[in-house]
Amino acid sequence: MTVTVVGWLGAVALLAAYLMLLRGRVDSRSPAYLALNLAGSAGLALSTAAAHVWPSSAVNIVWLMIGIGPLWRAISAGPLRRPTRRRPGAASTSLRSSASAQRLGEVGEDVAEIFDAHREAHQVGRDLQW
Repeated sequence: MTVTVVGWLGAVALLAAYLMLLRGRVDSRSPAYLALNLAGSAGLALSTAAAHVWPSSAVNIVWLMIGIGPLWRAISAGPLRRPTRRRPGAASTSLRSSASAQRLGEVGEDVAEIFDAHREAHQVGRDLQW
């Protein structure tokens, strides 16, 4: 049971990282994105290894190993300033705490969307069981 939870948390971490990247909320070189990828691949590697699903385990272990170097470099380099997204016609402004709070809220919304999708998929799977 615990290994299954670790696997699901790994899947959510990978999906959250990917969704935040696609929406421009994180940079692909940011420690947050790289750490989510690393944690996700570690969780999935552990879960699939425990289930003896070796091809999936191998892919996740390689994914984990690939992610260690960039995460180490990102942490060593210090904070990464990603370019701010501007709306057409918006004035250029400096990053303020309110903008940071808004971005944090948007990330929370992304994670909530992932959890909702997971809950719906789990319910569909339960409904399809005989």
